[in-house]
Amino acid sequence: MGFFYMILMGVIASVIASFKNRNVVIWFAVGFIINIFGVIILLFLPTVGESRQSRGYNTEQKYTGNQNHQRIWVVCPHCGTNVMVTSSGIWQCPHCHHDFRYDEEDQTGYSPSLPYSVELIVKLFAKVAKADGVVSEREIHKVDEIIKTSLRPSETDLRLIRETFNLAKKSPETYVTIIRELYQELYQDINTLAYIVEALLQIARVDGSIHPKQEEILSFAIKQFGLGQGQNQYTAEKEQSLDDYYRILGCSQGDSLQTIKKRYRQLIKENHPDQYMSKQVPKEVVEKANKKIKEIKEAYEKIVAARS
Repeated sequence: MGFFYMILMGVIASVIASFKNRNVVIWFAVGFIINIFGVIILLFLPTVGESRQSRGYNTEQKYTGNQNHQRIWVVCPHCGTNVMVTSSGIWQCPHCHHDFRYDEEDQTGYSPSLPYSVELIVKLFAKVAKADGVVSEREIHKVDEIIKTSLRPSETDLRLIRETFNLAKKSPETYVTIIRELYQELYQDINTLAYIVEALLQIARVDGSIHPKQEEILSFAIKQFGLGQGQNQYTAEKEQSLDDYYRILGCSQGDSLQTIKKRYRQLIKENHPDQYMSKQVPKEVVEKANKKIKEIKEAYEKIVAARS
């Protein structure tokens, strides 16, 4: 019975090895010698020469008939080696580990890529985030938020966007080149250019104050995009730095949110216009108090939003 069991394990191992494109004789011997343990080891080994599909991405597989068993060899567009695929979709080369898309209609492999304008926008986001020296978690979160809200990318595109962002942080390519090329791509779409500047402002100020290098990039973008003085005025009116908001409340960025909230309530109480209602005070004083209350509320809301 023991010898028959060893033969059986060897046969099972050799059958599995044939499906995984591995040496049948060697794995028969392995199954024969170490029995079930050899079969278990073989089950966890990858198939030789086949690519594996990317984890977590939309592979857009199309299965028809016996397509699950069809094996097609294509050339990896990244490293030029032959890669085995079984259907249309996004595959990962086992040699260079880059993703590529296979299309059954033209029987070729090609690398997924972003539209050039999107690639330039992502690069510019990276340059602004990196301009103050360090890319913070808040800046990364803000870029992610802007990208997901405005572009609604697929999982594959989002991965490519993140790769582009990370590469651009270290790239020697200057923001001047990126902005000029971006303008050449979108010069007819003034609304998109204005939105890009607004997004850059959001990224620049998310850490509190806007760094002088970030201001330099923003100024060049506004000038290159032809947005003019009107955009500069819009920027000045809409985008105060958090430093200004802390100053209005008489707090600092090192204060806890509880301390800031306490200070906010105190200022509201001190400046509330209701205290003048029973007094004979000029109308201008009441208007000034209302304006002050509005500034205090705006400052508090902006600080809370930045810390959330």
